[in-house]
Amino acid sequence: PMTVIGELDKQTGDLLEEIYLDLYAPIIRKTVEVAEMIKYTCNVCHSSKVTFSNQIGNIAKAVGVDGHEVMD
Repeated sequence: PMTVIGELDKQTGDLLEEIYLDLYAPIIRKTVEVAEMIKYTCNVCHSSKVTFSNQIGNIAKAVGVDGHEVMD
């Protein structure tokens, strides 16, 4: 996990960083545009993992294997 701050200026970024300091995750400060792209990239990565797992589950089911056991 990580906290991504998209900041327009240093003062706003400092304020947001102070709010999120109690979370035990690295804080990444970027421009708003880069932060948005990081979010999109993470979403694509997570959805790819879900899609992959679902496909393995479908294949395992078709051949009579427990997909959960395969993915453990």
